Amino acid sequence: RFEATAASVGIDDVDDELADLEAAFDRARGSIEGRTFSLLAINPGVFLRTYTSGQHRLANVVVDLGGTLVPEGLDGADASGRAVISLEQLEVLQGEYLVLLQTADSLDGEADSVADVAGSPLWPTLPGVAAARTVTLDRLAYPGIEGLAAFATDLAAAVESAP
Repeated sequence: RFEATAASVGIDDVDDELADLEAAFDRARGSIEGRTFSLLAINPGVFLRTYTSGQHRLANVVVDLGGTLVPEGLDGADASGRAVISLEQLEVLQGEYLVLLQTADSLDGEADSVADVAGSPLWPTLPGVAAARTVTLDRLAYPGIEGLAAFATDLAAAVESAP
């Protein structure tokens, strides 16, 4: 896929980048494989999106590394595998790790929305929250091949440092 995209914009050689990506995936796979992950983006206005398949580039990394996304196949998911959920539906996030895909330079109102969601009575019942296996990664910080390698590395490091 990367080779075809690169060729379409006139880049002939992505072998080194692909080798670096594969190496990062090889290093991260042992930390991710066999584990379950719920990915959640909380946008301003308490707009919640979870990732239910490996169609989104970051969700795809989790799946490629042998992780399982929870929930899988949620009704209403778009072509990228993202599904909008309500606060009342937080309970679908049953992965042993809860990965919040936020922005580092919080969008206006995003931090307040995260606080509102964390104040929900359902929040502490989520397995990733209850086990202190909640990690926040910047959903916009991982562009391109290098970004996917960095996401795999960052996710693996978060898993390794979790209780």
